[in-house]
Amino acid sequence: MKSWYKIAQIIEPHLLSPEKLNDVPGYKYDPNLPSEGQYIDGTVVLGPKAYELSPEGRKNVILHEHSHELDSRMSQSDQMKILDAADKGILGERIETPNGFYLKSNFTGQYKPNEIVVDAYAHLMGSAEERSYVMSRAPKVAHLAMDIASRCNLVVPAPEWDATHSSPPNSYVLKNGFYSPV
Repeated sequence: MKSWYKIAQIIEPHLLSPEKLNDVPGYKYDPNLPSEGQYIDGTVVLGPKAYELSPEGRKNVILHEHSHELDSRMSQSDQMKILDAADKGILGERIETPNGFYLKSNFTGQYKPNEIVVDAYAHLMGSAEERSYVMSRAPKVAHLAMDIASRCNLVVPAPEWDATHSSPPNSYVLKNGFYSPV
């Protein structure tokens, strides 16, 4: 399974102080970060706003930021699939404005196409309840996120994959309820 996923389960970075977070590979605290978190070249960076959240809220921020690995691996074809899904209303309600459009996601507060797919992937990598939530509220978005994740050689949850696909991803093995690339 992906190393960040294992690390997050073992050390529980959402429970660490900013000072201790800096001691963990793949994590950093930035007191000047204007948002809760950011994903930069394989590192999850948390800012002061993340520490205003409960530990559970911080855990969700970390999971979301790790899920940006999906973004970093996407091909141009994957990007086009996301834009096509946005045009078709799959990612949420399309709201036209004088300056273009934005999306109102049907399961999260995100409005940018890539963020909606990343959020779906974060839910899919979360608890059984989070996976169930995204599968029930946005099954087509979850399906798209899993398809892109499998093309990008990222872990996908086995029960949710099996519910929407007829066979496991190519060159993947089942480990602890997730399909992982070989």
